[in-house]
Formats: sequence, structure tokens, C-alpha cells
Amino acid sequence: DVTYAAAALNLLQGDWTPSNYSGGQRYGLHIPMAVFMFFFGTSEFAANLWPLVASIGEIALMWWFAMRMYGSRVAWLCALVIATLPLHVNFAGRILADPPLTLLVSATFAFFIVGESNRKTGYYLLAGIAAGLTFWVKPSVTPLLVPVFLAYAAFLRQFRKEWLWLVAPALIV
Repeated sequence: DVTYAAAALNLLQGDWTPSNYSGGQRYGLHIPMAVFMFFFGTSEFAANLWPLVASIGEIALMWWFAMRMYGSRVAWLCALVIATLPLHVNFAGRILADPPLTLLVSATFAFFIVGESNRKTGYYLLAGIAAGLTFWVKPSVTPLLVPVFLAYAAFLRQFRKEWLWLVAPALIV
């Protein structure tokens, strides 16, 4: 998207002037794009690197998650399925907010589930950071995470103190 690339280029040139367009305020997309442009030049290739890296990161994350929860065979199958989904392949090579957003939403739930399975606060913390970062990629999506966690708490009929490690960083980030 030209708007995203232009916003990243503006940041690279030191122009942090807010935009009136909501897509012009996605620093979780624009700042990494600007970093890639800094190192690889102001080209479409450099602008596309952040969505590509995010897509590859999501594949790796889902492999890690499945390996942790279900073992090697499921992990490789999971990575293969995600890597070959036509929508995933298509978005990986386009300047869109969707690949970084998908990575962060997937990270939120993967780290939370792993945290639930072993009760280690570090995973809740990582889930909270990922949830908070979704706001910087696409602010309209972040509030949609809340009902999922509320439904989970309602299903369990409890609120665990470990979950504060998710809530605090999500609000701070």
C-alpha cells in the first residue's frame, strides 16, 4: 500500500507529523519498514521486507508453539500448512499491516496458551507485550482480543493472578 510506504519514508526522513488517515498512524508497521529502508534503501523490496519477515516469523512461532504443545510431527505439519496457505503467501509479499498483525495476534494466543500449560509468568508477559503491540499495527483489532480472554475466564469461572502479567504489559505498551 502506497500510504504505508509513504508513511515509513516520512519517518525515515525524520517527519513524524501525524496523519489524518488511520493507516498513517500505524507505527508498528511504519517504524520497522523505515528500519528496513534505512538498511536496504528506499525501494519496494525494502518496504516489503517487514511483512515478509513477519510472515516467516509467524510460521516459526507456530512451529515453536506446536512443537512445545504437541511434538515434532505436528509442528512440521503446522508450519507447512501455514507456509503454503495461499492467503499467507500472498500477504507475505505485499505492503500490508496484516502479516505483522497476524504475527502479534498469534503470539498473544500462543504465549498465553503455553503460559497456561506451565504457569510460567514469562509467557504471560510475552503474551501481554504482543497484545499491546497489536495496537501499534492496527488499533481497531486490539479491543477484539479482550472478549476472547473474558470468555476464557468465564469458561474457567476464575481469574488467575498470573494473568496480570498479560494485562499490565498490554496496557503499558
